[in-house]
Amino acid sequence: MKLTKTLTLAAVAGLVLSMTAISSASAKNHGQGYHQEQGGEFHHGRAGGKHMKRMLRGLDLTDEQKQQVKDILDKAKADRPERDPDTIKAQMERHHQLMLAAEFDEQAAREMIAVRQAKMAEVQLKQMKVKHQIMQLLTAEQKQKLEERRAERMKRFEDRF
Repeated sequence: MKLTKTLTLAAVAGLVLSMTAISSASAKNHGQGYHQEQGGEFHHGRAGGKHMKRMLRGLDLTDEQKQQVKDILDKAKADRPERDPDTIKAQMERHHQLMLAAEFDEQAAREMIAVRQAKMAEVQLKQMKVKHQIMQLLTAEQKQKLEERRAERMKRFEDRF
């Protein structure tokens, strides 16, 4: 019996230590993931064009192309609706209340998900329009270089699976 308690205690201690190590490593790497790589503003289409600028890096854009890209991104940023903290807080509160309820309200959850998906679809549509506008500025050679990069990324992606 004493051996079982000792082994159980050792297992729990090991688990706590490993969780602490994982948590610590995660905290040290905070800000190093994809979203943070994008300036920490990628959520809800708020990358400010940083991912687009990275995509265009190395394409030897002319000064005129750079200015046109900047103008497109600035316009997209200006057209973006501002976040409403009260609305976000209300959504978080509804989600919290749904989790605390004695019975799970599937219909309410589906409605919350549908609203979020509709917003995200709108954001993605706007992002695609901006990217399309920028792609139209590129020369055939620049588009070819981008296509070669895309093919390399797809190859790396396929190699992982």
